[in-house]
Amino acid sequence: MTGFGRAHGPLGRDWTAEIVVRSVNHRFLDLTVKARETEASLEPVVRRALAKHVSRGKVEVALRVRRLSAAGHAVMVDEALLEALLARFAALSEKYPLAGRLEARDLLAIPQLVSVESAVDAFTEEETAALEGLAEEAARGLVAMRETEGALIRADLQERVDILKSKTGELTARREEIARRVAETLRERMMALFPEVPLDSGRVEGARPPDHPRGAGHEVRDREDPRTGSQRRMSEPVRGDLFIVSSPSGGGKTTLIRRLLESPPGPRLHFSVSHTTRPMRQGEQNGREYHFVSVAEFQRMAQHDEFLEHNEVHDNIYGTSKAEVLPRLAAGEDVILDIDVQGARDIRAGYPDAVTVFIVPSSLGELEKRLRSRRLDSEESIRKRLINAAREIDEASSFQYVIVNDDLQRATLELESIVRARRLTAARQAGRIERIRREFK
Repeated sequence: MTGFGRAHGPLGRDWTAEIVVRSVNHRFLDLTVKARETEASLEPVVRRALAKHVSRGKVEVALRVRRLSAAGHAVMVDEALLEALLARFAALSEKYPLAGRLEARDLLAIPQLVSVESAVDAFTEEETAALEGLAEEAARGLVAMRETEGALIRADLQERVDILKSKTGELTARREEIARRVAETLRERMMALFPEVPLDSGRVEGARPPDHPRGAGHEVRDREDPRTGSQRRMSEPVRGDLFIVSSPSGGGKTTLIRRLLESPPGPRLHFSVSHTTRPMRQGEQNGREYHFVSVAEFQRMAQHDEFLEHNEVHDNIYGTSKAEVLPRLAAGEDVILDIDVQGARDIRAGYPDAVTVFIVPSSLGELEKRLRSRRLDSEESIRKRLINAAREIDEASSFQYVIVNDDLQRATLELESIVRARRLTAARQAGRIERIRREFK
């Protein structure tokens, strides 16, 4: 169930705080607290307060603390940078006919030159106690909204159950009448097809002779062609396979998937385009690499259960839409996903027939080289991705297939081989087998 809670109030005399709590349904408690570095010491307080009231759900907490007066703020100036700028401006003025002069407002517009910092060593016990109270208030609001939604869902389910009971009761009351009509219709059709054969009314009506413990109808089943079951299964529509390809960030899965899509071993695969809240990068197109949506739109979709999985990865949210995957699988198409390890784990839990492939970079040095060559991430982001890569590689053994990406051509062939092997299973070849089998009759 989804929920929302909010609390706002003072923390002693010098501070004010706002706590916003949002949640979506989840089997366990997955709590994320978003706060500035200067407020990091308050995160355990918020977690402790939330844990008293919330035991499950994917919960996101936004914490904002603001000083009521300017007394605790310090304006910091990078004097070395300022001197370098002034010296450079003076040199340019001598070399070029620059008009005007450099003013303070011009300097304030330069990034990294001036910054404002809160001079906070630690929050007092009175302030942390007030914050804990606000967090509990927000948690109670969240729980109240969940309970309201739960009551509505229970009422809706009970209404549906009552309707089913009513319809079942009606059918039960008419059971003998329905059976009689079916028997009459069957008798009429059998007499029309086999007018010369005496008709046993007892068998038509489904009587169960006392010397036949298995009941009426087994005599017919005992004489069935033993191939009938397999024929029936072969005639059913064959579902496509869901291929999940994961790797640490920079491991090469996107390149391998692109090569596979360009030259598939047989019918083309459908690439499932994920949704994300991260900003679009240069060269990307909405609907090609990702469906780029706002946080509010993503949360709306999650609340309406429109995702197979969704998780926060590297400070952004990513999700796999059901509409991108399930209809195509049902139509017999193969679908391939490019998702992180956590998302792969969630999909496997709900779709155990998925084919899972993990791409391993050849070495730590090679992975770092790839991340830097993309020129998409800051030093801090690269550091985080390398740390996460070590944890993700530990999960390689939980995947069905593992490809070491030390040679692009070979890794591409190995990924193609996995797809080709899945398409050669008896279940996927059922239609061809049935056509050939009929020729031998």
